[in-house]
Amino acid sequence: MNKKEPVSLALVIINCACAVIWNINLFVDLAKGSTNTLTFVLHILCAILWDICAVAWVLRYRNCKKGKE
Repeated sequence: MNKKEPVSLALVIINCACAVIWNINLFVDLAKGSTNTLTFVLHILCAILWDICAVAWVLRYRNCKKGKE
């Protein structure tokens, strides 16, 4: 049960790219002056959660690589 699957570099890159793209989407909404408050709040929450997931994937990948050395 404690055995962890190795993390693919491709998955880390894709997840980080999606987090960056969503942050750009958030900044575009901010620049446009989004009138719908609910949508803007949901975009902020999604950006924060995706950033946390991207950092977690990077840290998991680094730990996986350290374990192989």
